[in-house]
Amino acid sequence: MYTIPIYYPICPFTINYSDYSSRYPYHRFAPPIINTSLMKLNNNIITLWQQHIFWIRAATLSLINNTPDYSFIIERLYKNPIHFEEMLLPIYGKEKSEQFRDLLKEHIILIIHIIEKNKSKNLEAASEVEKAWYTSADKIAHFLSSINPYWNKDEWKNLLHKHLELTKAQTIDIINKYYEISINIFNEIEKVALNISNYMFYGIIYQFPNKYHIQ
Repeated sequence: MYTIPIYYPICPFTINYSDYSSRYPYHRFAPPIINTSLMKLNNNIITLWQQHIFWIRAATLSLINNTPDYSFIIERLYKNPIHFEEMLLPIYGKEKSEQFRDLLKEHIILIIHIIEKNKSKNLEAASEVEKAWYTSADKIAHFLSSINPYWNKDEWKNLLHKHLELTKAQTIDIINKYYEISINIFNEIEKVALNISNYMFYGIIYQFPNKYHIQ
């Protein structure tokens, strides 16, 4: 069977894989070879993070422009943490997958509050919610680093903070009707989401090499 090696991706924002492997023991393993379980996990993680950012953008556009599909978009967005829970369940078990689901749902609720406060020009309230939003991201980073030795809390914080920074910028540009700029920002959001996906993927497969048949 023909196999394709997976090489470490380069993250343009925070992760320098040239020295990352010296800090974390990825170098103990040969580069992973694609197999069915790896492909499924990789596809699931990428899909969930891309859906996360897509439905946030859809909710932002709908909420700001008062479109009639808003309730349906929010309903779909709130399914994202549940889908993450389902993906993580066979890997980390019920308790930990539910914890991540709840942390991510809280994070999404805060995003919606930020959109609402910025739309109404209540900047003081928006600033307070934004602080809670960053705290929520830090809680996610802390939780993930506590369940996987290959996930570093500061690396997660850097990735999530970049996601937040760009998501806020996207929100402000949509409010101000700078739609072309907001699309350019969304392109960057997609890149960050892919970096987050890669970081999650590699952490899982190296924590459980036997499960994913890493030689």
